[in-house]
Amino acid sequence: MDTLDLTPTEPTETPAAPDEAAPPSTPTRRGLKLVVTLQPVEGSTYRAILALGADGCDPLLRCLEAETLPAILAAVPALLTEAEARWAVQPRYPTPPSSKAKPRPAPSPVTAPPPTTEPGDAAASPETPTPPPPAPAPAGQLSLFV
Repeated sequence: MDTLDLTPTEPTETPAAPDEAAPPSTPTRRGLKLVVTLQPVEGSTYRAILALGADGCDPLLRCLEAETLPAILAAVPALLTEAEARWAVQPRYPTPPSSKAKPRPAPSPVTAPPPTTEPGDAAASPETPTPPPPAPAPAGQLSLFV
């Protein structure tokens, strides 16, 4: 069995002086959230909605169709590249302009319907004619306002 020697060794490079620029480090990795929604469509095809988000960044959404889950997940690296480029420029969607909404008027109080009269009631006015039925609309048109 091979053994691994873990004794510290002297560094082969001299550390950079504080006034010298340090070499560019790899970008900081962030936590990601991937949501995949699959809907079956014609035959064995799926319509997939991919949403890729990160802390402090709005998600990037894409829709695609493929036959298998591995084919859908193969699109994630390109989606990540696109999302990181957008998040570097604009991590959040623009906020809509705030509209100074005018205060709405208070709703009118509910009033009771007018009293109905019985056929034998003396207060009923026999002279009140009933309105005629609306005239039929010309052929090919709908009567919207009567």
